[in-house]
Parts: sequence; structure tokens; C-alpha cells
Amino acid sequence: MEPAAALHFSLPASLLLLLLLLLLSLCALVSVLPRSVCV
Repeated sequence: MEPAAALHFSLPASLLLLLLLLLLSLCALVSVLPRSVCV
């Protein structure tokens, strides 16, 4: 694979993974709170 192509693939993938991790942590935080929105 070309380095540029690898970088182009790596950046959105890592960004998506970071977003998913943030969403998961937010969901966990909300579930800890009294009024749980995330089930």
C-alpha cells in the first residue's frame, strides 16, 4: 500500500475510532447519572 493511501485511510479510521470511544464514554457517564438516557 502507498504511504499516502495508508495515511489517508488511517486518519479517518482513527478519527472514527476516537469518536466511537468518546460516544461510549459519554454513554457510560450518562448511565452513571440519576436520569439515564442511554440504555
